[in-house]
Amino acid sequence: MVEIGPGVYVAPTMTKGVRTRVWSVLQNWFGALGGGAIVICWRNRNEPGHLGIATLGSPPCVLFDADGVYLSFRPD
Repeated sequence: MVEIGPGVYVAPTMTKGVRTRVWSVLQNWFGALGGGAIVICWRNRNEPGHLGIATLGSPPCVLFDADGVYLSFRPD
């Protein structure tokens, strides 16, 4: 995985099996750390915008589907 920003990693060719194992490890770490947020995104042709999204914790923004396109905003 390539770190494109502080704490932001990408792997555009990661297989579903590897993604599932990485997500399992992240879930275990997240439970032990007790804070923050983790967001994982991947190509999924069956989801709006062809993008699958999973989160742990509360991300600093709200994601929602607007006619097949994911949008985000920061609630105040």
